[in-house]
Amino acid sequence: MGLASKHAPALAKGARVNAEATLQDKVGSQTSAQVFASTQSPSTRRRGRVAGHASESITRRPDIGDVLHAAVLVVSLASGVSDRHPSEIVFRDTFSCLTWTGNTRVNKRLSKAQYLSMGHVTVVLGRGRVPTLDQIAMDELGLERRVEVQIPSFSMMPVYLTETERIGTLQTHLAKSLTNQWPVRVLSCPIPIDPIITAVQWHRYQTLDPAISWTRSVLRELGASLRA
Repeated sequence: MGLASKHAPALAKGARVNAEATLQDKVGSQTSAQVFASTQSPSTRRRGRVAGHASESITRRPDIGDVLHAAVLVVSLASGVSDRHPSEIVFRDTFSCLTWTGNTRVNKRLSKAQYLSMGHVTVVLGRGRVPTLDQIAMDELGLERRVEVQIPSFSMMPVYLTETERIGTLQTHLAKSLTNQWPVRVLSCPIPIDPIITAVQWHRYQTLDPAISWTRSVLRELGASLRA
């Protein structure tokens, strides 16, 4: 049995939890996250790790070609990958709006005027140093939201939307998944925001590495499940 297969159950648990946090909660920002693959046996203590908290290894738009080294993968926006090393797209998403189901200020459609007039819950990453993609779009369009609450994570948004007339902007897949846990509903975003295309990249010398290959397959499978 190969090393990746032998340790697949243990690796899968950590990889899936942290990969999903990266793909769902962090792809809304202009950031990259390191993901460490690992294999281990009594005779070969070849060791790495799956990042315990993706936010701890987030940096703003690094030169990914310089970040990559043995047994390391980087999850990033596809636009940020290096042309010096191989990569593959693992997930695509768009942005939508989220609001409380009892919010009577909006019906099934949200207009641009409503969007700009309503109070917003927005995400601030890295102590405000890392702009989210929705904020970048607003800045490029010269638009300003009426921000009432700032939070550190997209997944926290329903807490500050429930029983209010506020609105939030976040990744469509995450927004839909939150409707299963909170009394919130998803609306089309009236502001044009570029789609999120997430890629994973690895060092060209590690293409055949079993741990790297296995972790890539986990990310690929996770991306496919998020699209389902």
